Amino acid sequence: MKQEASVVKIVSIDDKKQSPVGKCCMCSRHILNDPEEFWCSETRLIGNKHYCGGCLLELAPIINEVKESFDKEMIKGYNEGYFYSIDQATGRMVTNDG
Repeated sequence: MKQEASVVKIVSIDDKKQSPVGKCCMCSRHILNDPEEFWCSETRLIGNKHYCGGCLLELAPIINEVKESFDKEMIKGYNEGYFYSIDQATGRMVTNDG
C-alpha cells in the first residue's frame, strides 16, 4: 500500500509489547504496540490524529462513495473544460480552468 505524506503508519519504537502508542480520536480506544491486534497494527496518523484499524475499516464504505462521487465530478468537469485537483499545501479540493 502506498503511504501518502499526510498518512503515517504508526509503529512504536519500544520493543515492549503492549506499550501505549496513542488514543484513537474517533472511538477513544487506547492504541498499543501490538502487531497481533488488527486495530493496533493498522493504526494511522492522519493530520496529527490517531485512527485505529477498526475505525478506518468502518469508514471504508463511506470513503468509497465519496471516491465514486469525486470520479463522476472529475469526468463531468473534464467534459465542461474544468477539473478538480488537491492543493498539496492545504489538502483542499480546488477547481482549475482547463
